Parts: sequence; structure tokens; C-alpha cells
Amino acid sequence: MSSSLKILLIAFFIIFLKSQLSSQDNMLDSLNFEPATEPTHTKQYFGIGIGYTGSFLFSDFKKLNDDIVKKFGLDDLKSPVFLSGIEGFIVTFKIPNLRIGLSGKGGSALSEKTMNIAGTDYKRSVEYKLFLSGLSFEYVFMPFNSVAIIPGFGGGIASLSVEAYQGNKKAWTEINETINENFLNRAEISYWYLQPSVSIEWAVTDYMVLRGNAGYSISLLNTSNWKYNRNAELSGVPPEINSNGLTAQVGIFFGLFNF
Repeated sequence: MSSSLKILLIAFFIIFLKSQLSSQDNMLDSLNFEPATEPTHTKQYFGIGIGYTGSFLFSDFKKLNDDIVKKFGLDDLKSPVFLSGIEGFIVTFKIPNLRIGLSGKGGSALSEKTMNIAGTDYKRSVEYKLFLSGLSFEYVFMPFNSVAIIPGFGGGIASLSVEAYQGNKKAWTEINETINENFLNRAEISYWYLQPSVSIEWAVTDYMVLRGNAGYSISLLNTSNWKYNRNAELSGVPPEINSNGLTAQVGIFFGLFNF
């Protein structure tokens, strides 16, 4: 993940927390981080945290495999794609139990093979790369002490690329040579995505939370926006080349929590 995204994530929570605390100091005084002595449904949720997430995207690669991967003589790309990322969230105070999150995650699926061409070994690869960054809005239910059920809705910007490349060992002075057996073809697109989800979170302590999450990723892409090798228009890309699919996520968060 880029350092600029990490800086943006940290700045977001510092600014948001400062604005909330300045107007809601009296609410913080009433928060109780000790074991509840009253029924859990009377407790107001509080949470601010940041942590690591590992997500699995069960995308359908059939069209991509048929159109590209198999024609390069490679084994099929396999689903799911693992997306590694960072996420943070904070309660809004103004609407009880509503929290806002900011996240970024990325990963890839790769198929590669070494092939002998005219007596020289070349490594040939096709790679599907995906990066997602966005906001989420979630509402927290606390049916049991230390356990929360959290439906939510998120969305943001996705960046998807498909690269087909082949090469062998070269010297620095040879990189400008035109050799047909060495190539890099890249198709890419940026678009909006939506993702409804539901999480179950367990407060191990007042300072650490574990998460399990399930959802569905929806791609809102326009196939006419595909680019080839950075700046050329690319037509005829099937709409099945996207980031649609069921998602499953696990995460660990550190911060301050009350549920």
C-alpha cells in the first residue's frame, strides 16, 4: 500500500476525532469501559480503531481465462484473489452506534510458466491486479457483551489491470533493444465500486477487536474506459472482466472500544 494512502488514513482520523471530541466531551465522560452491569441493549457503542484486513474476493475468471490466459499457454487464473489492506473507523457520536470507516486494499492473481522459444527460456505470465479504496458506513448492534453485529454499506474507487508479459534475463544496456520474444501488454481501468457487507466483531479487550466479515463487491465500470499500455484506447473488453464477487474478510484492530 502506498505511503500517501497511509498518511491520508491517519490524517482522516485525527481530524475527524478532534472535531467530534470538541463537541461531545460530555458524552465521553459517560462512557464506561468496565464490564457492563446493565443489559447490553442500554449501552451506547463507542469505537475508534485502525488495523489490518485480509480479504478474499471470489471473482469469476472464466472469460479472462478463455480469452487471454489459455491462449498464452498458461494454466487458469484461480479464485479467490487475496487482498491485503489497512482500515480504520470511528463512531460519529451524532448518530448513536453509527460509524464511518476508511480503507484501502490490494492484491493479485498470477499464472506463469517458463517456456523454451528458439532455444531460449522465457518466463511468460498473465496477472490480474486489483486495488480498492473507499468509505464505509456501518450501524452497530450489540446483542451480547463484547460481541457486535455490524451491517454496512461501502464504496469507492477501484483500479483494475490485466497484464500479459514475457521476458528473459537482460543486461541494462539491452533494455532498449526491440526483441519480439520480450513484451509487456497492459489493459487497465478505474471505476466506482459498491460493497454491502455484514461483520461480526469480538472485543478481546477494550483495546483489541477481531473481525469476521462477508459481503459482495459490485463493479460500476464503463467498458469504453479501458486503456491499453497506459494511454491508448482499448475496445471490445467483455463486461465480465471486473471485480464482482462474494467477499470474505478477517481483520484485527487496535484502538479504544466499548461493547
